[in-house]
Amino acid sequence: VCDLVSFGAGSDYSGANSQGIGDYYSYVGLDSEGEPYWRQSSSGYFLYKYTDSHGEAWYIDDHDTNCWGSSTSVTNDPTEAFNWHVFDTGADAWIEQSDVLVTCVNVCDLVSFGAGSDYSGANSQGIGDYYSYVGLDSEGEPYWRQSSSGYFLYKYTDSHNKIWYIGDDITSGLGWWASDTSVTNNPTEASNWKVWDGSAWIEQSDVSVACANGDFVS
Repeated sequence: VCDLVSFGAGSDYSGANSQGIGDYYSYVGLDSEGEPYWRQSSSGYFLYKYTDSHGEAWYIDDHDTNCWGSSTSVTNDPTEAFNWHVFDTGADAWIEQSDVLVTCVNVCDLVSFGAGSDYSGANSQGIGDYYSYVGLDSEGEPYWRQSSSGYFLYKYTDSHNKIWYIGDDITSGLGWWASDTSVTNNPTEASNWKVWDGSAWIEQSDVSVACANGDFVS
């Protein structure tokens, strides 16, 4: 089972409803019917299979508001779902969209956290280290660990936003490094990193996370 899937649209997508498009969905487990399902952490939408009077189909919604539905699917693999339809609230109808699909995301096994020449050196903890992929946390978010220091690269939700951190506790909003708001499960897209110098957060523009063994998304 793929731990992380994306739901994306190509150039032919009409844009009748953009909800769920471009999102990553983390594997949750099996439902009461033994079917796998995934969840998008920020929107709360689910990718799941449902059987109605017409047959089995894959859906994306919050179990309350119609959003997306596929044609009949007879496998447990949503990447094989076809003929997705989006629910157009204005027309109150399902509109077929041929240029959307679910794909399995290849989570990077090894990431690096590095600094360029403009780094001020306010705090070097975590800089230049490699972090190995561990798995998904209790919120379904991927996280990585640096073996020698024990530091983690993880996403944490504070009272305002979801933020990538580098620190020693994946359940804490305290760490040595923090990024600006992140809405994806890809830490290489995190920007505007700040370092804790012991008394304040200092912005460092010339640091970044990179996948060390290939592209993040397959």
